[in-house]
Amino acid sequence: MRTCHRVEPSAVSRLNLYVHCEKATIADISLGGVRFSCDRSIPLEAGAPVQLCFDVSGEDYTVDAVVLRTSYGKGRRRFAVAEFRKAAGRFEQALARRIYAIEREARRRTTPDGAGEADAPEAS
Repeated sequence: MRTCHRVEPSAVSRLNLYVHCEKATIADISLGGVRFSCDRSIPLEAGAPVQLCFDVSGEDYTVDAVVLRTSYGKGRRRFAVAEFRKAAGRFEQALARRIYAIEREARRRTTPDGAGEADAPEAS
């Protein structure tokens, strides 16, 4: 059972991931972990520890994680899910702010007039 809400960042979310100094693509992320794809040459094994480097709004953070599972995609892509271990408080705060910003942007994109749910007038 998931304990954290996952979001899917867009290309302009100001949230980047690097695994073994190689750029990875975030599929979804929460305060508890991340699902991503990367080049299959990057060594990742289920159950193995890994250091993930995040660029969150221009600030760099290194986070210890454990790879939960991996799979191979088409071409040179590998998919992986990692759970954060002992994430620093500053990273958690920065990631929480970014997740909320991604959620707000997603709500703006789904409403026809661009107003978020909180901006919508109440029905009488």
